[in-house]
Amino acid sequence: MSNAERFPHLKANDPEVYQLIQEQCELESTTLKMIASESYATYEVMEACGSPFTNK
Repeated sequence: MSNAERFPHLKANDPEVYQLIQEQCELESTTLKMIASESYATYEVMEACGSPFTNK
């Protein structure tokens, strides 16, 4: 799944943040970080963070 497919509303409503996410995704997919304490969220977790569960 491409990032454009994952963030259509963000792309339309906040292109600056969308672009920053695009750049971060590119960085993470093309570089290797050797930090033992770091972890990356799965797509499922990232989707859940953008769900109604985050509404207050």
